[in-house]
Amino acid sequence: MIAGRRLGLEHLLRPRDRVEEDGIHVWHDNPRASLDERLESLAPSVPWFDHHLRSRDVGAIPDAPVRLHVMGTNVWRDEQEWPLARARETVWYLRSRGHANTASGDGRLTTEAPDQDDPSDAFVSNPAAPVPTRGGAMFGGIGTVPQNDVEARSDVLVYSTSPLAEDLEVTGPVSAVLYVATLSLSADFTAKLVDVHTDGVAYNVSDGIMRRSYRPAAAPGAAEPTEITITLWPTSMVFRRGHTACQTRVFAASS
Repeated sequence: MIAGRRLGLEHLLRPRDRVEEDGIHVWHDNPRASLDERLESLAPSVPWFDHHLRSRDVGAIPDAPVRLHVMGTNVWRDEQEWPLARARETVWYLRSRGHANTASGDGRLTTEAPDQDDPSDAFVSNPAAPVPTRGGAMFGGIGTVPQNDVEARSDVLVYSTSPLAEDLEVTGPVSAVLYVATLSLSADFTAKLVDVHTDGVAYNVSDGIMRRSYRPAAAPGAAEPTEITITLWPTSMVFRRGHTACQTRVFAASS
């Protein structure tokens, strides 16, 4: 069972609380790989249902209450709690010189906080040509797919780390805090966590979206920014050394 998709079964989730995996469904170009991963992800669920729905004497219950799939290394790992007690919360800052549009812009993702406010980034969102969804936890075209066509759009803000000097594991809840202003009465703001491989292909890891109303500004730059927090899907991912990893895409579609 995936965190955030508990469907009111919290009172049943003992002794194995949940199974963390990378999406609602498993999707591969290779059918054999898809079947193997699906069978492995379902393996802990069968004895859990046997134990709770058939008989208390049926089904071997694992000792660890949490089992998660670590992407990047493609391993399953047993844990004693969720979120992990040993995890260290890390704040990354979205920084630029005011031109973070597209992957070719100057957006940077860094743990270094700015000494003073950086220039704001801006984009024009056209509801007639919305930013498309590529992959993720959606029916139809789900899973991990390249994001390069999305990041080439001028209405997408891209913030990237430098190539990683060592592997970096990100396991647990993920959120993006944005300070936004809009000319629209309402807007959708989304955030996406992306892994960029050494060949330049960018793959989605996690994403989130928020729709809400705003007090529109009379002109660009006239509104006071509003703080919003976008909750992304929790994840477990090892960004490999050399990857331009932890690349975050932030884009919006006004409505």
